[in-house]
Amino acid sequence: MSFYMHFAFGAADAAAAVGRDLTLHTRTSEHFQVDGAVVIDALDEDPVVERMLSASIPIVFAGRSGPLPTEPQGTIEIDHAAVVDFVLGQLESTGTRRPGYVGLESFHGPRWAADSARSFEQWCRREGFEPHAFSLPADPSEAELFAVLERLVGECEVDAIVFGPQGLAARAVPMLHSLGKAPDADSENGFRVASLAGDPVSELGSSQIFAVDLAPRSFGREAMDLLVELSTSLPAAPLHRYHSANLSRTSPSSVQ
Repeated sequence: MSFYMHFAFGAADAAAAVGRDLTLHTRTSEHFQVDGAVVIDALDEDPVVERMLSASIPIVFAGRSGPLPTEPQGTIEIDHAAVVDFVLGQLESTGTRRPGYVGLESFHGPRWAADSARSFEQWCRREGFEPHAFSLPADPSEAELFAVLERLVGECEVDAIVFGPQGLAARAVPMLHSLGKAPDADSENGFRVASLAGDPVSELGSSQIFAVDLAPRSFGREAMDLLVELSTSLPAAPLHRYHSANLSRTSPSSVQ
């Protein structure tokens, strides 16, 4: 997902601004000769995260994590429930009454996947709608994605589909056309497609997709700023902050 690439760019920007270097660690990293770490969307029981925690270096978690042996010194996250509520509210205002949801399987995290799916179901029940939700692996095949779409528009008869993982909405558009559903984010009678994490190339600014800009580059900068703050002066209590997504319709000319 390009989300993580742009997050890393933002973190690098913030590190460079204070004269520090950024090192990217892989899932096999064992030694951390660094002053601190930013962990983005940690999976439950991730061995690299456990090794980082045992190294006793300042750590900022970007995104909520699962059970940890110690409380993180710093956490910054996106309010995914607010993003889901915003998108579904916008769809409802244009006539959506039977929304569907396609999310990411989240048996071991990341937490945003479970949070978004739960928020979708909660919103539907509050509004008196039946929730139609399916989950897919991180990199679904064309056949897997098409099968879910076929069930949503056929068996469930949804009039809109919200996609959690970045890029899935763009992949789904031609498939929906083949199923007789022409996505249109602006027409009053068009089938609605939305992305909770708009891809800057294929989704943000699209006339067929209502996409949210999570501003990942800013997210990365804010996470690194928090880490610099922690490594400079360790606070008496853990710090928790929120990163604000751009909850507005993005036009093609504003996508960067």
